[in-house]
Amino acid sequence: MKTPLFAPPRRVTPAGFTLIELLVVIAIIGILAGMLLPTLANAKRKSQGVLCLNNEKQLMLAFKLYTDENNGNFIPNWPGVWCPGNLSTAPNTDANTNLDNLTTGSLLARYANGNAAIYKCPSDKSKDTGNNQARVRSVAMNQGVGSGATGSWQDRNYGPFGPSTIFQLYRTEADLGRPAPDQLFVFVDEHPSTINDAGFGVAIKTNAAVAGIVVDVPANYHNGASAFSFMDGHSEIHRWAEVGFLQLVNYPTGPGGGTSIIDIQWLSDRSSAVK
Repeated sequence: MKTPLFAPPRRVTPAGFTLIELLVVIAIIGILAGMLLPTLANAKRKSQGVLCLNNEKQLMLAFKLYTDENNGNFIPNWPGVWCPGNLSTAPNTDANTNLDNLTTGSLLARYANGNAAIYKCPSDKSKDTGNNQARVRSVAMNQGVGSGATGSWQDRNYGPFGPSTIFQLYRTEADLGRPAPDQLFVFVDEHPSTINDAGFGVAIKTNAAVAGIVVDVPANYHNGASAFSFMDGHSEIHRWAEVGFLQLVNYPTGPGGGTSIIDIQWLSDRSSAVK
């Protein structure tokens, strides 16, 4: 038998990955994922912060529209009610999941086109402890602001819950002055374990060197920071300095720390001013 001058090339089957090579590839993928996941999580938190700030601005726009329609009078605040429903950590609390309180019950509903989303920070993942449904509101309003507001917690006049006798109350546009509108906060996201009614109480501290008590606690959903809206219409995210305000939200466990020096002073300076 003659051997052909041009034999067809032999088919060579490519060798597969060895086990060691596969393990190396998997390890590299794991390292890359470990490097990228924190970046992606941080980007998600930032985007949620932007949405939260937008919600606060929308609330202030509705607040302004109400004020203009009511001759400079602000929406009622505690003991009045601008948004019905007392949230609670107790199971099966109706207010925790009742959207009607926001879409029709809130005095801002008509000016916000019934948009319930603006009352809640997208980073708030709290649920009713009974039915496991998402809770509907995270915002509360400075108790020193609002038609009929008493600001009882401002000077700790919470026995009879009478009007603050030491600090300013802002019931109408005519009451504005100190602090300046861009320094007077109106809405804030409150810690899910302390939020109940729609008012946010601050026991105002005037001595910067002395610790003050913490009444209601802001929710630090944004990497140790909280979203606020101010009387001039702007919103901002403020980062806290002390451990008590920096503890991660662990609903329904309450926030730790009953006193503060630096952070409660920041809140005090933006809640009211001495008469």
